[in-house]
Amino acid sequence: MAAQDQAKQDTAKAVTTDSLEQLYMNEDLDAREAILLKKLDAKQLMDLETLRLNEQGKNNMPFSGLGLVLICLAPFIMVILIVYFASRESAKKAKQRYDISMKALELGQPLPQSFFDEPKKRTSRLQSGLVWLGVGIAIVIGSFVLSKENLFLFGIIPAFVGLGILIAYLVERPKADNANNTPATNE
Repeated sequence: MAAQDQAKQDTAKAVTTDSLEQLYMNEDLDAREAILLKKLDAKQLMDLETLRLNEQGKNNMPFSGLGLVLICLAPFIMVILIVYFASRESAKKAKQRYDISMKALELGQPLPQSFFDEPKKRTSRLQSGLVWLGVGIAIVIGSFVLSKENLFLFGIIPAFVGLGILIAYLVERPKADNANNTPATNE
């Protein structure tokens, strides 16, 4: 039994040595490296192959462990920062409005009714709808130019979002016009 096990181990070493020699004995080696590799025994060749595979694995890794953690946490960190700065800005505006109202009360000045109204949004639905539609159409045109069918599907989404916003603008616009005209006719 021991003789058979020894024979199997010798055969495995010979096959391993032959395959590793074939791997390392290619045209890219100079004569000196080829001579040195022929002098190595099976264990040394296995150690050399292990080192090569370890180095190859390290070189193929695009990010370190810290890089992967940062990449995974980056979206959450960005959301937290956006919420923090947005709330900080709104708190700053609220404090400014409060300071103005307190100053007016101290001086005995009445505040205009428009002071209590919320400020209007800077962008209208028309503007945001046109922007979304434009982005979608640009992606669709780009997908046809680049012959990328998958990109076409990503262009349809913002185009339809923009179309929906424009439809909402058109539907709500007559209501806003009627609301402005109704008080004028009652007076």
